[in-house]
Amino acid sequence: MPLMKTGIAKINDIEMYYQQDGQGEPLVLLHGFTGCSDDWFPFIDRLMDGHRLIVPDLRGHGHSTNPGTSFTHRQCALDVCALLDTLGIDRYDAIGTSTGAKTLLHVATRQTSRLRRMVLVSSTPYYPAQARALMAEFSEIQRSEVEWHFMRSRHKCGDDQIRALVGTGQCLCQGL
Repeated sequence: MPLMKTGIAKINDIEMYYQQDGQGEPLVLLHGFTGCSDDWFPFIDRLMDGHRLIVPDLRGHGHSTNPGTSFTHRQCALDVCALLDTLGIDRYDAIGTSTGAKTLLHVATRQTSRLRRMVLVSSTPYYPAQARALMAEFSEIQRSEVEWHFMRSRHKCGDDQIRALVGTGQCLCQGL
């Protein structure tokens, strides 16, 4: 896998980390909740053929900051749009998984002329009762040291960042 160029964009109230590389039509890749841009590594070689890949860490994930405790898919969409403005990208295609897919739905309603095509993976308009029950059990206390190590390897802003993601997951399950 090629080593991608990295950058930090100071947008809205955060520092948004992103990776980019390749030539051709822009393709934005958005990870799922508690994920990060590294989740796309197994697919980078194939997707880079004919594309300029832009792979950010969403607000509060990976290397990206989130100084507040708030997290919404709508805000993530504003962040992605601001990043693309910063990079001078007018039109693009995108793939999003889970939270990334929900973010793309918000992007599509805000900037219909910029987003040419999108693929949504594991997106749902709401969380059914079974999913909310599982998400409500998502807590930092239940994590083993191995799981903490894994989360620390992905989220570079420290344990407070991981705790914030856990809290956000619990709020998302309640529809907040």
